[in-house]
Amino acid sequence: MDILYTVKNSDVCEELTYSLRSLKNLPHDKVFIVGGCPKNINKEKIIHIPTQQLNSKYRNTTNNWRIACLDNRLSENFILMNDDFFIMSPIVDV
Repeated sequence: MDILYTVKNSDVCEELTYSLRSLKNLPHDKVFIVGGCPKNINKEKIIHIPTQQLNSKYRNTTNNWRIACLDNRLSENFILMNDDFFIMSPIVDV
């Protein structure tokens, strides 16, 4: 199962870095970031779906989800994450 993050435009997002690290506790396939992509993200391991962030955060988020769901690379079933979600212990079944 894939993982999807929606991210605002920002050069650095430490919370996202920590959330991504916590994915070691969750069996998953590909990881996608839609929206902005901080400079400290390893783009060899993460698939970035760029979108413009020109509206309110609510409209941007809705647009990010729409664009991500139209991307054929994202699995039909996926886990939606935010940068403030952390998986603190191993999860066996998803």
